[in-house]
Amino acid sequence: MDFSFYIIFFLLAIIGFSFGFIYICLAKIEKLHQQQDITDKEKNYRFQISNLKYEIYKLELEKKINQDQLSIQSQQQAAIEQKNKIESEKLINLLGLQSNEINQLRSLLNQQSFRSYDCNQNNLVQERNSLQAKLDFQIGKSVQMEEQLLEKDRLVNCQNDHIQKLEIILASNEQVLSQLSFENKKLLERLNNKDGQEESIKVKVLESEHLEKERDNECTICYSQMKTIDVSFLGCGHKYCFECILKWSKHCNICPECKERFNIINRGNNVEGVPNNVYVGWKDQDHEPYDDEEDLEDVKLYLGSY
Repeated sequence: MDFSFYIIFFLLAIIGFSFGFIYICLAKIEKLHQQQDITDKEKNYRFQISNLKYEIYKLELEKKINQDQLSIQSQQQAAIEQKNKIESEKLINLLGLQSNEINQLRSLLNQQSFRSYDCNQNNLVQERNSLQAKLDFQIGKSVQMEEQLLEKDRLVNCQNDHIQKLEIILASNEQVLSQLSFENKKLLERLNNKDGQEESIKVKVLESEHLEKERDNECTICYSQMKTIDVSFLGCGHKYCFECILKWSKHCNICPECKERFNIINRGNNVEGVPNNVYVGWKDQDHEPYDDEEDLEDVKLYLGSY
Protein backbone atom coordinates (compact mmCIF):
# COMPACT_ATOMS: atom_id res chain seq x y z
CA MET A 1 0.00 0.00 0.00
CA ASP A 2 2.73 2.43 0.96
CA PHE A 3 4.66 1.51 -2.16
CA SER A 4 1.64 2.22 -4.38
CA PHE A 5 1.14 5.54 -2.64
CA TYR A 6 4.72 6.54 -3.39
CA ILE A 7 4.34 5.50 -7.03
CA ILE A 8 1.14 7.54 -7.41
CA PHE A 9 2.77 10.50 -5.68
CA PHE A 10 5.80 10.18 -7.94
CA LEU A 11 3.62 10.02 -11.07
CA LEU A 12 1.61 13.04 -9.96
CA ALA A 13 4.84 14.93 -9.29
CA ILE A 14 6.10 14.06 -12.78
CA ILE A 15 2.79 15.13 -14.33
CA GLY A 16 2.83 18.39 -12.38
CA PHE A 17 6.41 19.04 -13.36
CA SER A 18 5.56 18.29 -17.00
CA PHE A 19 2.63 20.70 -16.96
CA GLY A 20 4.79 23.34 -15.35
CA PHE A 21 7.54 22.80 -17.90
CA ILE A 22 5.03 22.98 -20.77
CA TYR A 23 3.53 26.17 -19.32
CA ILE A 24 6.96 27.79 -19.02
CA CYS A 25 7.84 26.77 -22.59
CA LEU A 26 4.56 28.15 -23.95
CA ALA A 27 5.06 31.38 -22.02
CA LYS A 28 8.57 31.76 -23.43
CA ILE A 29 7.33 31.02 -26.97
CA GLU A 30 4.57 33.62 -26.57
CA LYS A 31 7.11 36.12 -25.28
CA LEU A 32 9.39 35.41 -28.26
CA HIS A 33 6.45 35.93 -30.64
CA GLN A 34 5.64 39.26 -28.98
CA GLN A 35 9.26 40.36 -29.21
CA GLN A 36 9.35 39.30 -32.88
CA ASP A 37 6.16 41.27 -33.58
CA ILE A 38 7.64 44.32 -31.90
CA THR A 39 10.84 43.93 -33.94
CA ASP A 40 8.90 43.52 -37.18
CA LYS A 41 6.78 46.59 -36.46
CA GLU A 42 9.87 48.61 -35.65
CA LYS A 43 11.54 47.50 -38.90
CA ASN A 44 8.37 48.40 -40.79
CA TYR A 45 8.27 51.87 -39.20
CA ARG A 46 11.91 52.50 -39.99
CA PHE A 47 11.42 51.26 -43.56
CA GLN A 48 8.49 53.65 -44.01
CA ILE A 49 10.54 56.53 -42.62
CA SER A 50 13.39 55.66 -44.99
CA ASN A 51 10.99 55.65 -47.96
CA LEU A 52 9.48 58.97 -46.90
CA LYS A 53 12.91 60.54 -46.54
CA TYR A 54 13.82 59.30 -50.02
CA GLU A 55 10.58 60.67 -51.49
CA ILE A 56 11.17 64.02 -49.76
CA TYR A 57 14.73 64.11 -51.14
CA LYS A 58 13.48 63.39 -54.68
CA LEU A 59 10.78 66.06 -54.44
CA GLU A 60 13.21 68.63 -53.04
CA LEU A 61 15.62 67.86 -55.87
CA GLU A 62 12.82 68.07 -58.45
CA LYS A 63 11.63 71.30 -56.85
CA LYS A 64 15.11 72.82 -57.14
CA ILE A 65 15.38 71.72 -60.79
CA ASN A 66 11.97 73.19 -61.58
CA GLN A 67 12.84 76.43 -59.81
CA ASP A 68 16.10 76.71 -61.75
CA GLN A 69 14.32 75.87 -64.99
CA LEU A 70 11.58 78.38 -64.23
CA SER A 71 14.15 81.07 -63.46
CA ILE A 72 16.01 80.36 -66.72
CA GLN A 73 12.74 80.31 -68.69
CA SER A 74 11.69 83.60 -67.12
CA GLN A 75 15.00 85.24 -68.00
CA GLN A 76 14.85 83.86 -71.54
CA GLN A 77 11.24 84.95 -71.87
CA ALA A 78 12.10 88.47 -70.72
CA ALA A 79 14.96 88.65 -73.25
CA ILE A 80 12.73 87.26 -76.03
CA GLU A 81 9.94 89.69 -75.21
CA GLN A 82 12.38 92.61 -75.27
CA LYS A 83 13.82 91.43 -78.58
CA ASN A 84 10.36 90.82 -80.04
CA LYS A 85 9.25 94.23 -78.90
CA ILE A 86 12.14 95.90 -80.72
CA GLU A 87 11.64 93.78 -83.84
CA SER A 88 7.88 94.36 -83.75
CA GLU A 89 8.41 98.10 -83.61
CA LYS A 90 10.78 97.86 -86.57
CA LEU A 91 8.31 95.71 -88.50
CA ILE A 92 5.44 98.08 -87.73
CA ASN A 93 7.52 101.01 -88.98
CA LEU A 94 8.48 99.05 -92.09
CA LEU A 95 4.84 98.13 -92.64
CA GLY A 96 3.96 101.81 -92.46
CA LEU A 97 6.64 102.65 -95.01
CA GLN A 98 5.54 99.75 -97.20
CA SER A 99 1.96 100.93 -97.03
CA ASN A 100 2.98 104.45 -98.09
CA GLU A 101 5.12 103.09 -100.91
CA ILE A 102 2.28 100.84 -102.10
CA ASN A 103 -0.10 103.79 -102.12
CA GLN A 104 2.42 105.86 -104.11
CA LEU A 105 2.87 103.05 -106.63
CA ARG A 106 -0.87 102.68 -107.03
CA SER A 107 -1.18 106.43 -107.52
CA LEU A 108 1.49 106.33 -110.22
CA LEU A 109 -0.30 103.47 -111.95
CA ASN A 110 -3.55 105.40 -111.91
CA GLN A 111 -1.83 108.48 -113.27
CA GLN A 112 -0.41 106.47 -116.16
CA SER A 113 -3.89 105.40 -117.13
CA PHE A 114 -4.83 108.99 -117.98
CA ARG A 115 -1.76 109.90 -119.93
CA SER A 116 -2.12 111.03 -123.49
CA TYR A 117 -2.09 108.33 -126.22
CA ASP A 118 0.43 110.28 -128.19
CA CYS A 119 3.17 109.09 -125.80
CA ASN A 120 5.48 106.29 -126.70
CA GLN A 121 3.43 103.12 -126.09
CA ASN A 122 6.49 100.91 -125.41
CA ASN A 123 7.92 103.18 -122.70
CA LEU A 124 4.52 103.42 -121.10
CA VAL A 125 4.11 99.65 -120.96
CA GLN A 126 7.62 99.14 -119.57
CA GLU A 127 7.13 101.76 -116.86
CA ARG A 128 3.74 100.33 -115.95
CA ASN A 129 5.16 96.79 -115.72
CA SER A 130 8.03 98.03 -113.55
CA LEU A 131 5.65 99.79 -111.20
CA GLN A 132 3.40 96.73 -111.03
CA ALA A 133 6.41 94.51 -110.21
CA LYS A 134 7.50 96.88 -107.43
CA LEU A 135 3.94 96.94 -106.11
CA ASP A 136 3.71 93.14 -106.07
CA PHE A 137 7.11 92.88 -104.35
CA GLN A 138 6.16 95.38 -101.68
CA ILE A 139 2.81 93.65 -101.07
CA GLY A 140 4.57 90.26 -100.75
CA LYS A 141 7.12 91.74 -98.37
CA SER A 142 4.34 93.29 -96.30
CA VAL A 143 2.51 89.95 -96.07
CA GLN A 144 5.76 88.25 -95.01
CA MET A 145 6.30 90.81 -92.23
CA GLU A 146 2.77 90.29 -90.98
CA GLU A 147 3.37 86.52 -90.87
CA GLN A 148 6.59 87.07 -88.91
CA LEU A 149 4.70 89.19 -86.40
CA LEU A 150 2.06 86.47 -86.00
CA GLU A 151 4.76 83.79 -85.54
CA LYS A 152 6.51 85.85 -82.86
CA ASP A 153 3.20 86.30 -81.03
CA ARG A 154 2.62 82.54 -81.20
CA LEU A 155 6.09 81.81 -79.76
CA VAL A 156 5.52 84.28 -76.93
CA ASN A 157 2.20 82.61 -76.08
CA CYS A 158 3.87 79.17 -76.08
CA GLN A 159 6.57 80.41 -73.72
CA ASN A 160 3.94 81.88 -71.38
CA ASP A 161 2.00 78.60 -71.38
CA HIS A 162 5.18 76.64 -70.58
CA ILE A 163 6.00 78.95 -67.68
CA GLN A 164 2.47 78.60 -66.31
CA LYS A 165 2.75 74.80 -66.47
CA LEU A 166 6.07 74.91 -64.61
CA GLU A 167 4.53 77.11 -61.93
CA ILE A 168 1.64 74.64 -61.54
CA ILE A 169 4.06 71.68 -61.26
CA LEU A 170 6.16 73.58 -58.72
CA ALA A 171 3.11 74.41 -56.61
CA SER A 172 1.96 70.77 -56.75
CA ASN A 173 5.42 69.52 -55.71
CA GLU A 174 5.49 71.94 -52.79
CA GLN A 175 2.10 70.66 -51.63
CA VAL A 176 3.21 67.01 -51.87
CA LEU A 177 6.49 67.84 -50.13
CA SER A 178 4.62 69.52 -47.29
CA GLN A 179 2.33 66.48 -46.93
CA LEU A 180 5.27 64.04 -46.92
CA SER A 181 7.11 66.14 -44.33
CA PHE A 182 4.00 66.11 -42.13
CA GLU A 183 3.64 62.31 -42.49
CA ASN A 184 7.34 61.82 -41.73
CA LYS A 185 7.03 63.94 -38.58
CA LYS A 186 3.97 61.99 -37.41
CA LEU A 187 5.68 58.66 -38.11
CA LEU A 188 8.78 59.71 -36.17
CA GLU A 189 6.60 60.76 -33.22
CA ARG A 190 4.81 57.39 -33.31
CA LEU A 191 8.14 55.56 -33.48
CA ASN A 192 9.59 57.55 -30.55
CA ASN A 193 6.46 56.93 -28.46
CA LYS A 194 6.57 53.25 -29.41
CA ASP A 195 10.27 53.00 -28.45
CA GLY A 196 9.50 54.55 -25.06
CA GLN A 197 6.57 52.21 -24.45
CA GLU A 198 8.60 49.16 -25.48
CA GLU A 199 11.45 50.16 -23.19
CA SER A 200 9.03 50.59 -20.29
CA ILE A 201 7.44 47.20 -21.04
CA LYS A 202 10.86 45.53 -21.21
CA VAL A 203 11.85 47.00 -17.82
CA LYS A 204 8.57 45.85 -16.24
CA VAL A 205 8.88 42.36 -17.73
CA LEU A 206 12.48 42.13 -16.54
CA GLU A 207 11.53 43.21 -13.02
CA SER A 208 8.65 40.72 -12.87
CA GLU A 209 10.92 37.91 -14.10
CA HIS A 210 13.50 38.70 -11.43
CA LEU A 211 10.84 38.83 -8.72
CA GLU A 212 9.54 35.43 -9.81
CA LYS A 213 13.02 33.97 -9.83
CA GLU A 214 13.72 35.40 -6.38
CA ARG A 215 10.46 33.95 -5.00
CA ASP A 216 11.46 30.58 -6.45
CA ASN A 217 14.78 30.81 -4.58
CA GLU A 218 16.53 31.40 -7.89
CA CYS A 219 19.51 33.73 -8.21
CA THR A 220 18.61 36.58 -10.56
CA ILE A 221 22.22 36.93 -11.67
CA CYS A 222 23.07 33.39 -12.76
CA TYR A 223 19.42 32.17 -13.03
CA SER A 224 20.09 28.94 -11.13
CA GLN A 225 18.70 27.52 -7.88
CA MET A 226 20.65 28.76 -4.87
CA LYS A 227 22.14 26.21 -2.50
CA THR A 228 21.49 26.79 1.16
CA ILE A 229 25.12 27.41 2.03
CA ASP A 230 25.52 29.80 -0.93
CA VAL A 231 22.57 32.10 -0.16
CA SER A 232 23.73 35.62 0.69
CA PHE A 233 21.78 38.76 1.59
CA LEU A 234 22.32 42.46 1.04
CA GLY A 235 21.24 45.26 3.34
CA CYS A 236 18.12 45.83 1.21
CA GLY A 237 16.97 42.23 1.78
CA HIS A 238 17.52 40.80 -1.71
CA LYS A 239 19.35 37.49 -1.93
CA TYR A 240 21.80 36.07 -4.45
CA CYS A 241 24.41 33.36 -4.82
CA PHE A 242 27.40 34.37 -2.74
CA GLU A 243 29.86 33.99 -5.62
CA CYS A 244 27.56 35.84 -8.06
CA ILE A 245 27.05 38.92 -5.90
CA LEU A 246 30.73 38.87 -4.93
CA LYS A 247 31.72 39.00 -8.61
CA TRP A 248 29.06 41.66 -9.18
CA SER A 249 30.47 43.79 -6.34
CA LYS A 250 33.82 43.96 -8.14
CA HIS A 251 32.15 46.07 -10.82
CA CYS A 252 29.60 48.11 -8.86
CA ASN A 253 27.99 48.14 -5.40
CA ILE A 254 24.40 48.65 -6.58
CA CYS A 255 21.78 45.97 -5.90
CA PRO A 256 20.71 44.43 -9.22
CA GLU A 257 17.06 44.46 -8.07
CA CYS A 258 16.29 47.71 -6.24
CA LYS A 259 19.40 49.70 -7.26
CA GLU A 260 20.28 50.56 -3.64
CA ARG A 261 23.95 50.75 -2.78
CA PHE A 262 25.43 48.14 -0.46
CA ASN A 263 28.74 47.90 1.34
CA ILE A 264 28.49 44.46 2.92
CA ILE A 265 27.52 40.97 1.73
CA ASN A 266 26.20 38.60 4.42
CA ARG A 267 26.16 34.84 3.90
CA GLY A 268 22.86 33.37 5.11
CA ASN A 269 24.48 30.40 6.87
CA ASN A 270 27.87 30.61 8.49
CA VAL A 271 30.31 28.19 6.92
CA GLU A 272 33.60 27.39 8.58
CA GLY A 273 36.77 28.04 6.63
CA VAL A 274 35.24 30.58 4.21
CA PRO A 275 34.45 34.29 4.57
CA ASN A 276 30.84 34.81 5.69
CA ASN A 277 30.78 38.62 5.57
CA VAL A 278 32.46 40.64 2.84
CA TYR A 279 32.84 44.41 2.95
CA VAL A 280 32.59 46.21 -0.40
CA GLY A 281 34.24 49.52 -1.18
CA TRP A 282 32.44 52.42 -2.84
CA LYS A 283 32.11 52.11 -6.63
CA ASP A 284 30.97 54.59 -9.26
CA GLN A 285 30.09 54.30 -12.93
CA ASP A 286 33.70 54.80 -14.05
CA HIS A 287 34.90 51.36 -12.99
CA GLU A 288 37.51 49.13 -14.57
CA PRO A 289 36.74 47.30 -17.85
CA TYR A 290 34.84 44.00 -17.58
CA ASP A 291 36.60 40.79 -18.44
CA ASP A 292 33.47 38.67 -18.76
CA GLU A 293 31.12 39.70 -21.56
CA GLU A 294 28.10 38.11 -19.87
CA ASP A 295 28.79 40.01 -16.64
CA LEU A 296 29.15 43.21 -18.60
CA GLU A 297 25.82 42.59 -20.34
CA ASP A 298 24.07 41.95 -17.01
CA VAL A 299 25.50 45.07 -15.43
CA LYS A 300 24.50 47.20 -18.43
CA LEU A 301 21.01 45.71 -18.37
CA TYR A 302 20.42 46.46 -14.69
CA LEU A 303 22.06 49.85 -14.67
CA GLY A 304 20.15 50.86 -17.81
CA SER A 305 16.94 51.27 -15.82
CA TYR A 306 18.61 53.02 -12.89
